[in-house]
Order: sequence, then structure tokens, then C-alpha cells
Amino acid sequence: MEIDRTDPWDGTLYLARRHQAALWADDDAAARARRVVAARRWARRAERATRRAARASAAVR
Repeated sequence: MEIDRTDPWDGTLYLARRHQAALWADDDAAARARRVVAARRWARRAERATRRAARASAAVR
């Protein structure tokens, strides 16, 4: 990107916005990773509960 030397900010505002956007993207990626981990954890819990219920049902028969 060519910086306009007549701009009193010298592209600083642009760089700050780009940096902020990068930080937001990092935060989004981290939040997405946490959601994936939580979803996997809940899936494992549900699977264990299903197996436990199946064993209990089989024991009653």
C-alpha cells in the first residue's frame, strides 16, 4: 500500500484498524476453538450417558 504523504496520519489510522481487525480475527478463532472443544466434551458426555442408559436397560431385562 502506498502511503499518502499528504495525509497527516501517515496511514496510522489504517494500520491501527488493520491491527484491530487482526486482533478480532484472532479472538474469533480462539472463541471458535473453545466452542469446538466444548461441543466435543458435550458429545463425549452424551455418548457416555447413552452407553450407561443402555447398560442399565440391559441389566433390567
